[in-house]
Amino acid sequence: MKNKNLLIITQTVDERDSNLGFFCGWLREFSKQADKVYVIANKVGEYNLPDNVVVSSLKKEEDISRFKRIFIFWSLLFKYLPKVRSVLIHMCPEYIVYGGWVARLFGKKVGIWYLHKSLTWKLKLSHIITNYVFTAHIDGFPIKSHKVIATGHGIDLNIFSNIESREVSPRLVSLGMKDDEFVMLTVGRVSSSKNLLILVKSVIILQKKLDKKVRFLIVGEPYLDEDREYLEELKSYLKREQEEELVEFVGKVPYENIVEYYKRADLFLNASRTGGVDKAVLEAMASGLPVITSNFTFKNILPENCLFEDGDLNDLVEKITKYKEINTDSLRDAVFKNHSLESTVEQIIKKLL
Repeated sequence: MKNKNLLIITQTVDERDSNLGFFCGWLREFSKQADKVYVIANKVGEYNLPDNVVVSSLKKEEDISRFKRIFIFWSLLFKYLPKVRSVLIHMCPEYIVYGGWVARLFGKKVGIWYLHKSLTWKLKLSHIITNYVFTAHIDGFPIKSHKVIATGHGIDLNIFSNIESREVSPRLVSLGMKDDEFVMLTVGRVSSSKNLLILVKSVIILQKKLDKKVRFLIVGEPYLDEDREYLEELKSYLKREQEEELVEFVGKVPYENIVEYYKRADLFLNASRTGGVDKAVLEAMASGLPVITSNFTFKNILPENCLFEDGDLNDLVEKITKYKEINTDSLRDAVFKNHSLESTVEQIIKKLL
């Protein structure tokens, strides 16, 4: 009987992690389509996974040294390789460098799921070692290769497709939100690469045009020192304009709670310049929200009335004022058709198992 066991190497297994909490949903889906799933994670927190998922930590949560983590990694790798047919690395090309070649020597198929425009020597070497490269869309991997397979982004539609109303949850009431406000939302890292300033400026202009109260929620946190500096610049700008009450810097939100913000928002905004299909935009689309973005990678996904020219504030404001013309059913259908978690995992499983 064919071995349908899989080893997955990833950054974090923690349902409450604001950035990577979604990956627990991926593991649940892999558990449905594989016999046994062994997981090696750099860091482990809270999770509730099926019995056929075995999670091991490299103990970054205990702040041990990198040398010790590599030693643990090698120990776990040699423990699990004899038990599996294939290895999947999620967004961690360094672990292919550390051990992917060992898996190939063991006769295992090796794949990486990767989505970023940066091209490092580790990624180049990983591309050589792996059998397959999985990514969200055909331009999501910076090397053109026959190994690249576009699988969609893996959006858990069970979470984002069951939103029935735009009521304010108790958690959002604590922020002072009311049902009669026009709420715009963005989700993701607070960074200059997300170009949040143009979104903030559009909110200020919009408040002067509308009769009702406008509120802009920024869900996410800065990761690096330059990100924290950017956050302070945004706050300083709002203070100078005396419009601090328009923008709520929500900060980090556990992934399991993020749906509450999509549920309440009237419109999702995105001005990312990172060069990839932004997962948060797809989550908003799956939630039935109208979206407006300047991210050029959405040009073949979204209609014209959902796109504004990068850096063009007037174009952005004009698109926002016409947001009710956006067909949210077609946006939701696009995610269901091309980016569902079930389909993404199924395509990976077909190649690896």
